[in-house]
Amino acid sequence: MKKISDELIEAITDFIFINRQPEQADCIFVPGGSNSAPAVLAARLYNEGYAPIVIPSGKGPYGVGRFSGDTDRGVFDTECDFYCSILSSEGVPSEAILREDKAEFTKENAILTRRLCDYKGFTVKKALLSVKSYHSRRAYTYYGMYFPEAEIIPVSVDIPGRGREDWYLSDKGIERICGEVSRMANQFVDFLKENKDK
Repeated sequence: MKKISDELIEAITDFIFINRQPEQADCIFVPGGSNSAPAVLAARLYNEGYAPIVIPSGKGPYGVGRFSGDTDRGVFDTECDFYCSILSSEGVPSEAILREDKAEFTKENAILTRRLCDYKGFTVKKALLSVKSYHSRRAYTYYGMYFPEAEIIPVSVDIPGRGREDWYLSDKGIERICGEVSRMANQFVDFLKENKDK
């Protein structure tokens, strides 16, 4: 018989962490952050020919300003600049990058990416979502909300200590992933109410 704690870990893991096999797509979305892994993954997907365009998004959390990511690449004005530096160094040409550098949080990543695509006349029918694995459910939900006509395919990368297999082994991992559960519950109340009868 499973312990209650094991059942809880399994339920949280299955809900928060989503990852699918990549498919041919119109573009690769990369929601903002200070960890280089999603941008490296996006570059690999681009270089393997899964999509012709990469769309990194992000200014930074709530106007924090200049920051350095998890590399020694220097200091950047925006998360988008940080990701573009990585994409470029990984072989993605500038003409294949569509920049969104105003979003301050995940919902805005999706909203402003949609606004940018509409402004550019870029139709998205299928998109890969290159994302940290613990952020995959929330990012997938927001991009799905603002690109309802598109198929969004999350392709996620584990961050050590916050991955599918090890998040519950450290206090920091537990706090981060349970924080995602809390954000999912709090941020989608209105959306669920509005869609309960649909």
